[in-house]
Amino acid sequence: MKKEIVSIYENIYNQEINWKNNLDNKFASRLTLMLALITATFILFTTIFFQKEDNRAIENANSIVLLYKALSVITVVFVICILFSFHKCFFRTKLNYRVMPTLDIRIFHFYIYSNNLLGTNDENDLYNYLNDSYQFCAYTNSEINIKREKALLVFDNLSSITFVILIIVYILMTYCGYSINWIF
Repeated sequence: MKKEIVSIYENIYNQEINWKNNLDNKFASRLTLMLALITATFILFTTIFFQKEDNRAIENANSIVLLYKALSVITVVFVICILFSFHKCFFRTKLNYRVMPTLDIRIFHFYIYSNNLLGTNDENDLYNYLNDSYQFCAYTNSEINIKREKALLVFDNLSSITFVILIIVYILMTYCGYSINWIF
């Protein structure tokens, strides 16, 4: 019975490690997205606040100008939040994963099988140790994966919102006479 319980916790532990690897594999795509959003936000923010206005921009209503300036500041705040969620998902909580001491387990297995201690208290102790270790590692890793998944969800949602806001800001900017030709 103990072997089955240990195998269940071992399976849960392996699933959590697979989930960890799945989250780790999303690093490159999220880094690319984050860098694109940072670049676009920087370009639009610099254009709005540090470039001289066209005559057409002065003629437009102040409410539109205030709107896209406010949206530009909001995107800067969102990008900062995106940076924090990226850090939380891929760097901060990633360091706390628990790993099974496989070398100790192999040595203990070798000791039991080489000394014919099957069915003794030593084997029982091994399975108790395995059960406790797999359970502790699996649940700890599960909590970490849940935190990382939440941070990734925040990252994805804020990235989508920021992208839409950047498009709106760009449309309003071009309507008011701003141009990003200074980049090229």
